[in-house]
Amino acid sequence: MPALMLVEGNDGFGNISSVMPPSAASQREMGVHLALLERRNLSSFRHVYSKEETAQLASLDMHVCTERNGAVTLSQRRDDVLAQLAYLRRQPWAGPILLVGVSEGTDVATAVAAEHSSNVHALLLIVGAGMSQFFDFVHQARAAGDNASATQVLVTLDAFLSGNPPADYQGHGPARWQSFAIAQTNLDSLMGSTAPVFIVHGSADTSVPIASVDALVVEVMRRQPARALHYMVVDGGGHSLWSVLADPPARIYPPFVRWALEPPQGRTFSNVGVGSAP
Repeated sequence: MPALMLVEGNDGFGNISSVMPPSAASQREMGVHLALLERRNLSSFRHVYSKEETAQLASLDMHVCTERNGAVTLSQRRDDVLAQLAYLRRQPWAGPILLVGVSEGTDVATAVAAEHSSNVHALLLIVGAGMSQFFDFVHQARAAGDNASATQVLVTLDAFLSGNPPADYQGHGPARWQSFAIAQTNLDSLMGSTAPVFIVHGSADTSVPIASVDALVVEVMRRQPARALHYMVVDGGGHSLWSVLADPPARIYPPFVRWALEPPQGRTFSNVGVGSAP
């Protein structure tokens, strides 16, 4: 039976993005198993723990995403998921792996596929498949008419590339930016695999502007014309798709699973919104 593996996102301060797992009923209807891959030292699925375990996990929330605890760099998160993937592959019930990344989790999912493409049947990238985070910052500044801030983003990027990065940039240390935004981007990772990719993004996302995702889709199509790709745009959707969809998992996972298991071919596109059919 196919297994949906969900890789969560995180803002670096202990607040996860919406993981959006499908309901138990939806899992049965789709005929899939579900594996929620919790980020190291972040008790995001707190409700599944006992009271005693929750108390222990609360202490970790004081020190999440640090070099001491790990999970601060892309390679650390990738290796965590690779270990979980290896374990899952050994289970007798695990069929094709459908790897799902949400927000920052998209970077992790594409990096995993680049490392072990043969173990990933298809990728689902939700609200995070932008070209690069520095591209996002420049675009956001330009869109706001703030050319000075756009120039400052480029100056900061140059500082990273010149080996003199700031000690803190937008709340994160240099190791995080170096790994997620400079050494390897979603586009870099996607070029390292051929797994079919299904991308979902909101047209009004202010964290990862849709222009960044549009650019990535264009480049994947141009560089890998034989790769199966579907691009779903959620009309008016922000970084949390709950802003316009009453039940995002019900609108995203069933079409993805059907598409991934057909098997997918070519490049297809869709738009969904409040008034569109599931």
